[in-house]
Amino acid sequence: MKKLEKSFTYLFVAILAMLFISCTMKGYYTIDTYNSKGMKLNNYNMIAEGTGIYTSRNGSCLTFPGSTIIIKDSKTGEELKSESPYKCPGKEPFTIPPFMPLNEINFNNLNYMVAYKGADKIQSIHEYTTNNEPIDNWTTLLSIYYVSKSNLQEYIEFLNNNSRSKPYFTKIVNNQAYVQIIFPVTQKTPYIETSIQKIFSDTKCKGLVNYSYSKKYASETSIDIIKNESNRILELLEKDNWIPICE
Repeated sequence: MKKLEKSFTYLFVAILAMLFISCTMKGYYTIDTYNSKGMKLNNYNMIAEGTGIYTSRNGSCLTFPGSTIIIKDSKTGEELKSESPYKCPGKEPFTIPPFMPLNEINFNNLNYMVAYKGADKIQSIHEYTTNNEPIDNWTTLLSIYYVSKSNLQEYIEFLNNNSRSKPYFTKIVNNQAYVQIIFPVTQKTPYIETSIQKIFSDTKCKGLVNYSYSKKYASETSIDIIKNESNRILELLEKDNWIPICE
């Protein structure tokens, strides 16, 4: 009988706690997810109402185990100290770049915003589009790749040994390389695509950082026109002052 009374007591306390939370958790809150380097992982603005923060938080933890959740009042911007920061259970399974990738890039007089983030055990990738173009239907694309445990010579050899990605121009200066590639038309890609890459090789980064610009051209576009524009973009990449600062 005492055990039953104790169970009812616990249940009553739990119900009171839930009622208290539901009364105090009013309004809208932003839920943002960060890795151990402080990099924001969610590409979109996640907003939850009231106790809906728990559903959103748990969903983020399933997607990004080992991450940290920050919850703020959407109006005031104040952090909800009773629930934030929240450390998700588990370990970060993905490669974390040893530098802080950009969320926004101004390049070639255009403003690029992060459209996609991804990672696996070897590499991480940030891709940027302009004019709100979706990642699966871009016209021009900026990318920042990080590949761990890789070196510059191996990467250049890999490109040269692949007939489709073999560069028509390669220049290596100190710990940086510049590469220009033209991908021909195929059945799956009925357009010409260029890739102009600036590759950083720094021992502190423990891998390669590839900062690249890509563009799609109609299949009938003259190769001379494409190469002339690629040369102009290469000059912009050479002058660009962004570098990955690895700790």
